[in-house]
Amino acid sequence: MDHASDWAAVIVAACALGISIWQGFVARTHARRSVRPHLVWCENKEKTEQGVGVTFSVSNYGIGPAVIRDRYFELSGARYASADTEGDLVEELVRQLLGDKFAHRLLVHGLPGMKSAIPQGGSQVIASIFFPEGNDSTVKTLRHHLESVVFVVEYSSIYGEKFTFRTD
Repeated sequence: MDHASDWAAVIVAACALGISIWQGFVARTHARRSVRPHLVWCENKEKTEQGVGVTFSVSNYGIGPAVIRDRYFELSGARYASADTEGDLVEELVRQLLGDKFAHRLLVHGLPGMKSAIPQGGSQVIASIFFPEGNDSTVKTLRHHLESVVFVVEYSSIYGEKFTFRTD
């Protein structure tokens, strides 16, 4: 065997190694780009003979889970903080915003847990409010009362890419 064929084998092996490393990089970049959660705000109104129900939720329409890093409300531009550290943030906010202005019942409420995940295609109900004897004008007035509220979710993909979702 001559030295030329030895060097040719080394060059071919080095090229194959380089191409394999490049393919790995391309595959990793593609995986990061294709596994990206995307949160959206959903509002569902249901009218019955007894009244009107409105449900607010956040859903993941992306690919892959949305890992929750932080979630909070802003009221008139400032982060809303509970007066009672043991209290329920959603319940307190609804009480403050709606109070006695409307007859209402908070049926379901909650926030996604810290470090939990909203799976691909999954959703989390933030608040489901029922207005007995409510109608379309009740819902319009409700939306007006909620204009000063922004719901914020800071989340990441399984690869650690950080995103922020805001309802404003």
